[in-house]
Amino acid sequence: MKRRAPAANLEIVLKGVFPEDVAPRDLYEIVEAVQSLVGLGIDEDTERPAVRLLDIRRGSARYLCKVSEPDSGLRRLRALGIDVDKEKLREEHIEGLSALEDLSRLAKRLQIQLVLKSADNGDGILATIGPETYQTVSRGLLASGEVTLPGQIEKVGGATAPRCLLRLPTQTRAVVCSLDSRSLAKQLGPYVYSSVVAKGRATWIRGSQRIIRFRIASFRPQPTGPVSEGFAALRRVSDGAWDKIGDPRRYLLEQTGE
Repeated sequence: MKRRAPAANLEIVLKGVFPEDVAPRDLYEIVEAVQSLVGLGIDEDTERPAVRLLDIRRGSARYLCKVSEPDSGLRRLRALGIDVDKEKLREEHIEGLSALEDLSRLAKRLQIQLVLKSADNGDGILATIGPETYQTVSRGLLASGEVTLPGQIEKVGGATAPRCLLRLPTQTRAVVCSLDSRSLAKQLGPYVYSSVVAKGRATWIRGSQRIIRFRIASFRPQPTGPVSEGFAALRRVSDGAWDKIGDPRRYLLEQTGE
């Protein structure tokens, strides 16, 4: 008996381009970024919904996908789309900035508008992302600069670009970091589940110590002993918010759940 193909519930439309103009790597990055947006707000220890590419509609850059948890996943995309239209992100959507940046970058390079639609409803547009979307929604929200931060390396890899997962002492959710080179990824490999001090360019939310993006240029193993250097770095990137914390040790324990 022939197995029935799974039904699509999400359609990714690339307006202004033909399928043959979209490189496989670009398509992979688009699906990966959409999967990040589908999982916005889910606890780190909970399995996130998967986005699976099923088919390409003949004659146009329309990609049919299957979201493993469509009710909640598509609802998150619709809520994000409302924020994008208003040009202002709510707190629960700020963690999606990196994925929005990736999609805006691809939209600019391919000169397209990327539309996310419900495949069950022909007019059910969930979100529209263009070349300027990231710049528009992040304006005035973020700050960036060169920093040195302590943390624990939890994963090293990346199918399209070298990345690592870095857990910072002040955040419950680990940060997906980009790396300057694949050789740096190889150097980091032996330090998985070890503490390091990483140096690079970070982006954080103004008025807080919450890092949302970090590009690592170099690192060194973190020596045992005082972590004053790490606290000093956190103070520099927090725009004064760190100094308002009365008991840093207690705050760190609360944030990390330890």
